[in-house]
Amino acid sequence: MRRRTLLLSGAGVVVLAAAVVVAVVVTTGSNEATASGGGIDAPAYVTTETGAPAVERDGAEAPEDRVQADAVPFAESVDYPDGLTVTSEAVDQGTVTATGAGVVTGAPYVVFAVTVHNGTDADVDLTSVVPSLRAGSDAVPSAPLYDDVDVADLDSVVTAGADVTARYAFVVPEDRRDQATLYLDLDGVHAPATFTGSLPR
Repeated sequence: MRRRTLLLSGAGVVVLAAAVVVAVVVTTGSNEATASGGGIDAPAYVTTETGAPAVERDGAEAPEDRVQADAVPFAESVDYPDGLTVTSEAVDQGTVTATGAGVVTGAPYVVFAVTVHNGTDADVDLTSVVPSLRAGSDAVPSAPLYDDVDVADLDSVVTAGADVTARYAFVVPEDRRDQATLYLDLDGVHAPATFTGSLPR
């Protein structure tokens, strides 16, 4: 599993739910709240005021002419015109039980299962996927969770005709689960796959 370490700057929003305080990144006026993946050649991204983060891969911003697909509700399929399809749904929830430095014990989380089918006629590089979630009526960014939960990145080159699966987790207080949007920025070719709807409580 490729693990990401968030490097945050700019303003923060503190969300209080069930006596758990969770720091969530929001943008400054100049959109300078930045984060970068841990490890060599990991993508970097800037949290925007709305929508998916702006992602850079190998130091370059994504082109404006990426392959587009319509947003869909959770559990439905995002279908790109080149044959790539993506499905995602919330499949688990719980609270963090681990303790230690950097761990928010008791934080409530939701786990998403993701499946990508490569229906194109070429390999698709999914080694730099950036998942992000906004939750609540004010669409606050949710913190990703990699400790104390069963998760696995989309982290492979997928051959034509093959499927690949992953699990991503985010800290989401129960009072923010009526409305959520999951963005999966897969690569520099496809615009983010977008899923919307409510989450289990």
